[in-house]
Amino acid sequence: MKNEIIVMNICSGNSNRSKQAEFFMNIFFELNNVSQKYKASSAGVAVNDYRFGNMSKEDLLTYSKIGLNQDIKHIFSEDEQSMIRDLSLENDIESIKQAYFLVTDKALGIDRQFRNNILQMFGFNPININSVRNQFTPNESIDAIYCMQDKHVNSIKNVYNDQHIELPDILTTLTETDIKDPYGYGIEKHIETTKNIWHGVQERVVEILDMYE
Repeated sequence: MKNEIIVMNICSGNSNRSKQAEFFMNIFFELNNVSQKYKASSAGVAVNDYRFGNMSKEDLLTYSKIGLNQDIKHIFSEDEQSMIRDLSLENDIESIKQAYFLVTDKALGIDRQFRNNILQMFGFNPININSVRNQFTPNESIDAIYCMQDKHVNSIKNVYNDQHIELPDILTTLTETDIKDPYGYGIEKHIETTKNIWHGVQERVVEILDMYE
């Protein structure tokens, strides 16, 4: 029997969904008095792509336009909104990338603010959330991987296959239906996301403990 069970939670950018899953899972391990053996962590399958803007011109434009979403456009000045609105594929990629970084910086900031406010509303201290965004790398020590969406499961399979590493015992989504990214949306969407993660983690912790205890 293994001395330590490592559980990885996966989303795209490791800024919100998988962070919360890691946070809640470690709380449940504490409540079940198994935190010495069971450790939850998190990562994203596209952290480096998001961080450095390593994506197509079309995707950069799509993410830049998030700055015009009704729920968050107030965090951008009128000049910034005008600049984003005028962007098109006719612009050079560097101009679009500059807008992408502007939008990403501000949108991630309000994303974290929403998340932290919601956690406090539910009685948790968000200061305990790991703030480092990690790019996922396969590791033979990982015992279970829970993904926010089916597309993440497929990405994980491809990474393991590319590096000829055996898949972990568990590789599935956290819940039966995808938990979609609330990035760029308002607090109501974030509340729904947090509740779905909380309930999914509850069920998966039971699954893990039944499997390894």
